[in-house]
Amino acid sequence: MKAFFLLLLFLPHLVAEPRIHEGEVEGAKYLILSPEKPNGKVLLLAHGYRPKEAPLSAQFQTDGLLASTLSEEGWVIASTSYRRNGWIIDDALADLRALQAKVAELHSPPTRTLILGNSMGGQIVALAAEGKLSIDGAIGIGSAFQNYPKKDFSPQLSFAPKAPFILLINQEANRPMSESYFQNAGSGLTALWKIERPGHCNTSDREKLAAIRGLEDWLEGKEVPREKDATSAIPQLPSSARISLTGTVTHLNESWGNLTTSFVASDLETLGAKLNDSLVVSAGGKSHTVTLTSHYSLLPQGRGAAYLEPDGHLILQINGQNLAQQLGITQPGKITLSLGEAAAPK
Repeated sequence: MKAFFLLLLFLPHLVAEPRIHEGEVEGAKYLILSPEKPNGKVLLLAHGYRPKEAPLSAQFQTDGLLASTLSEEGWVIASTSYRRNGWIIDDALADLRALQAKVAELHSPPTRTLILGNSMGGQIVALAAEGKLSIDGAIGIGSAFQNYPKKDFSPQLSFAPKAPFILLINQEANRPMSESYFQNAGSGLTALWKIERPGHCNTSDREKLAAIRGLEDWLEGKEVPREKDATSAIPQLPSSARISLTGTVTHLNESWGNLTTSFVASDLETLGAKLNDSLVVSAGGKSHTVTLTSHYSLLPQGRGAAYLEPDGHLILQINGQNLAQQLGITQPGKITLSLGEAAAPK
């Protein structure tokens, strides 16, 4: 009975994760990320051109900032591989319609559907905005509007969107095409948001989210800039990298298992190691954590120690135990030193 009660306590946490649905319709794979509590909104993803021989895939970053933020708000996010690769505008539109039907089968009919596509997918979402799909708003990233393989505009485009359409465009070869589309379509239902960063479709999840918020405001009757610099600064994220230095065990004390190494004080500075920091010593696939100290005798029995000997080299040992045996070291050779988790920079 107690176990059942504990299960009830933890059950909300167990069902809070979004559910992933995967399958295939008419030869096209799909991936649908369903939130715990759908809010009636759906985001469709339309991928760009892929080589004909590439495997079909509907995968997207389900734990990225875009997907996780929208999923927490209750959005359903859905993607299709299309039934084949290549320059396949019409097939892609058909597969996106099938994807919408699959979403409706899993959930109630949506109250709002947005579509986001990049490169060739940018032309697909433009056609969706022009009435080829039943959607409420569209975002085209680095849109490839050409009549592939020609470079002139696709004859399928009407330049008359029926739903709000935001063009996100980098400093790239396709920028003139987006600018021309905006000029031809006018600012009634089209917006040109420039990402002042080089690279094809080089937009961040923050910039995509900002465009989605812009469409939401637009659909709710709020004033939305038709032209603007929509660039978001690249965030300065804390590093999770670990500096690792490779050195050599120059002497092995056979009696105690202490290791004299080639590491010196400047190596510790490179690691950013300070007194009392944890260091990870690795050799031959095995590792052991030691503490940087002034001398091993300052640590309790059984604690790993790293300290500079008077001649300037780093000694590694375990107070009262055999570090060489712990690491499987039987002779001088390569050894690796890095900061432990507790000592790593925040």
